[in-house]
Amino acid sequence: MPYAIPGGHDESSFTQNAFQIIADIADPANVNYGRLQAVNALPGAASLRLKVNGAQAGGNIGYGTAGEYTNIVAAMTTIEATDASGKVLASTQKMVSPGGNYTAWIYGDAKGQPQIAIAANNLSGGVFVPGGDGQDGSFLRVQYKHPIHFRFYNFCPDIPNVNFTAPNGQSFGRYGVTRGLQPGIIPEDATNTVVGLVDDPYHIMAFRSNPGVFPGTWLTQVPVVKSADLVARKEMYVRGIIPNQEPGYYSIALIGRDGAGGPEASKAKMIIVKHNR
Repeated sequence: MPYAIPGGHDESSFTQNAFQIIADIADPANVNYGRLQAVNALPGAASLRLKVNGAQAGGNIGYGTAGEYTNIVAAMTTIEATDASGKVLASTQKMVSPGGNYTAWIYGDAKGQPQIAIAANNLSGGVFVPGGDGQDGSFLRVQYKHPIHFRFYNFCPDIPNVNFTAPNGQSFGRYGVTRGLQPGIIPEDATNTVVGLVDDPYHIMAFRSNPGVFPGTWLTQVPVVKSADLVARKEMYVRGIIPNQEPGYYSIALIGRDGAGGPEASKAKMIIVKHNR
């Protein structure tokens, strides 16, 4: 398609693969239910299960993967992680809000004891930008119709501070870039990191750092996440080229253990969880 420049004759190519649903009748307000899934980030646990208020929710969750979402009544909720036999490994409570979307990250602390960290996922497509209009100190809200949003987490107890970057240690995305991530800590004040449509493939790197240092030392033993890894089903692109990435809401987490002598299956790595499926 031609550039919108009067008198110009340059052209640019675009990849188009998006749609928006416009409902004839608006859905009623959700005042009753939230959604919850679990991720198995516990080294050595080949299979975990999720229990909500004493009832099993979904099936077995393999290591490094996310379970299916389950609908739960909006209220104070008891969330438990069990092994395949039903033995409770860790438990926590969370006030579930109507319309809320949550992920229970099941991981191991420095002693290998199972823990649960609950993350609230922002699937609205909106982010808040500090500064506003400069008049009252408020935040400016930006709404994306074609969102490519990320949250980053550190669930590796052997690396006390982690930075996630774009190629060559450059800052990744804009707005909600979170640095110095500590093991098992969910930054409550962090918003989504926003990535725009890109012309070239890219990759995400993990760096070990000290507080206040960016980017730090590249964790060469941790494989990078390639933008192509964000395309869930490449076989669906039967015409034209495969895009560099797909839109969506993603969590990228460093899991496993770092150090010599551990099992190969438990080595530190990054995993991808796509929340809109």
